Amino acid sequence: MKRWEIYIYALLVVALNLPLAVGSVSESMIFSQQHVFDGQLWRIFTHPFVHVSWYHLLLDATAFFLLYMQLAEQSLTKRTLYVAGCGISSLLAALVALGGIDSIGYCGLSGIGHGLMAVCALEMIRSASSNKSVKLTGVICLGLLVGKCLVEAFTGKMVFSFLHTDLIGSPVALAHGGGVLGGCVMYMVFNGLSFIPSYCSAIKRRICWS
Repeated sequence: MKRWEIYIYALLVVALNLPLAVGSVSESMIFSQQHVFDGQLWRIFTHPFVHVSWYHLLLDATAFFLLYMQLAEQSLTKRTLYVAGCGISSLLAALVALGGIDSIGYCGLSGIGHGLMAVCALEMIRSASSNKSVKLTGVICLGLLVGKCLVEAFTGKMVFSFLHTDLIGSPVALAHGGGVLGGCVMYMVFNGLSFIPSYCSAIKRRICWS
């Protein structure tokens, strides 16, 4: 069902990262506030798919495609809006964190990836499955994800940043939290707050099991 969507996203990722083959970056496609103000509006849509190294690309693209394939949402429109909402929220968080990103630009799928991870966790919490471990796993995943983003937001540093050295450019820690916020907001727009009772029930069961 999602195969052709994956092909389109894969085509975008490949096309916008071809310059990496010669040690360059698609600078005309990354987000730059001034260039957008000057009329280069395509940067708003292309910047998430551009990456600064093969390592950066492999890390972000692998997470994005795995998480997108895990989405339980059946509507193409809603899946697309999840991606768009997470991307916009991540970009806004980056703008807030840097107060303007013209000097270095902004790109990458990690913010969207974090947002899709939040959506997947919420879908597990709200799952119609009678398997209690599915809902509990969703609760744990969402809790760990939010905790990770809070640590990054307060410290200004990526968790596990020591593994990346300078292979992912100049990461914006707050962008991950922005993606998660965007994913949660979009999920609530589409599903209301019906996941909250399931979330609370899962926590209650977990306490009873302890």
